[in-house]
Order: sequence, then C-alpha cells, then structure tokens
Amino acid sequence: MKKEKSKLEELIIDKEPESFQKALDEIAKIVDELESTQNDLERSVKLFKRGSFLNKWAEAYLNEMEEEIKKITDSEV
Repeated sequence: MKKEKSKLEELIIDKEPESFQKALDEIAKIVDELESTQNDLERSVKLFKRGSFLNKWAEAYLNEMEEEIKKITDSEV
C-alpha cells in the first residue's frame, strides 16, 4: 500500500506536459490503466482528473496551432 500511496502522490493533476505528443501518450497510458487494472477509487479519480486536464490542454494547444496556421495562410493571400 505504501508504494501505491507514493505513486498517487507523484500524480500532479495540473502539471503541463512537455509537448502535445507527450500529452497524447500520457492520455493513452491513463486510459489503459483505467481500463485494465483495479485501482482504488481515489487513484481512479486522480487519473480521471489528470486525463481531463490533459485533454483540455491538448484541445487548447490545437486551437492555438489552428490560429497560427490561419494567420500564416491569411498573410499569404
């Protein structure tokens, strides 16, 4: 149980990922863990919160990149 507690404490919900790809990779790992293991409720909730944070971060990142692409293509016209 002690090992599980330290893993739980290591999970920082609102830490921004280093890159878009790392966010996607972490989301995939979270989904796999939630689907394939029997976590206690507290860990499952933390994983879900982390996944939700990463999803929102990735969506905001994509929106930002879309705006940059629009600016580039608009300036070329």
